[in-house]
Amino acid sequence: PVAFLLANRTSHSSLLLRSAWLGITGYLCQMEWIDVLPEAIRDPLLQKAMSLMMIKDKHKLAVAALPVAFLLAYIPHFIKIGVVGAVQYPIGEPRRSRSEAVFSPFAQRCAACHMNGLEGFAPFAAAVLAAKVLKSNPIKSAQLAWRYVFLRIAYTIVYLGGGGTTAAGWTRAVLWSAGFSGTISHFRLALKA
Repeated sequence: PVAFLLANRTSHSSLLLRSAWLGITGYLCQMEWIDVLPEAIRDPLLQKAMSLMMIKDKHKLAVAALPVAFLLAYIPHFIKIGVVGAVQYPIGEPRRSRSEAVFSPFAQRCAACHMNGLEGFAPFAAAVLAAKVLKSNPIKSAQLAWRYVFLRIAYTIVYLGGGGTTAAGWTRAVLWSAGFSGTISHFRLALKA
């Protein structure tokens, strides 16, 4: 089946396969680059994308982004604990310590990134679930969901690795705005269904 799809790029199956691939990887991956992958890598990826398209509930692709985004929000928190050290982490009053300047600037950025991830998760989850409940376009929903996840990954990397520079701040702002607009688009998709 994979050889047939690769040979018949204009077929309906190929369009579904391309939609699935874009739904899984968001807009960060374009289908053209998969053609340059070695056959040993490309074929299993295409087969996995095809098997994902055979699932009964097409919204599972979008819903699968929920635990990823949720766990992603906690990565900066665990990094902060690793940096501060479990012994030095003030377990008795962790909220108070975050507001005071007892942590290094990096640990403070970890705490802020963690809180931002949790703040953004609730509307994102609501949008994904609304799209599922209202039976919106599942491929578009998956694209928006995974786009949000990839933007959050980039946001976390820039937040933690960018330091307190102005360039890092603007980059974070752009990434956050793109994620926020994606969540709004997800709600609009749900409401149009």
